[in-house]
Amino acid sequence: MTETINRVFSICKYYDEIINYDVVYGDFVSFDLIDFYKDYVFSSEDDDKIVFLDNCMYKYVTDFKYHKGLKSIINTKEIDINSYKKTKRLLRKIISFDDKYENDKILNYKSSKWI
Repeated sequence: MTETINRVFSICKYYDEIINYDVVYGDFVSFDLIDFYKDYVFSSEDDDKIVFLDNCMYKYVTDFKYHKGLKSIINTKEIDINSYKKTKRLLRKIISFDDKYENDKILNYKSSKWI
């Protein structure tokens, strides 16, 4: 068990920021996503997916546009760490959203003009 804890803390740079995020009362999606994150990082053996989820959840708790966009496509009924299919589907949804968000961010980059 100690090995798992040490491994998670060594690869999850944003663990503290994510689990200490103040969830607004009634925001069940955020509460369930953060709970899913905590369960997933300690139960999965795939370090790449753990790091990816850590980065996505960090964006979720720090970037309002990311938060709003991801929250709009997630249904709390889809969040179930005990169901392999639901977990896989949720991760695919997060990956798809993150790819689209990053591509849109690059395409909509506004450069400053020098006078």
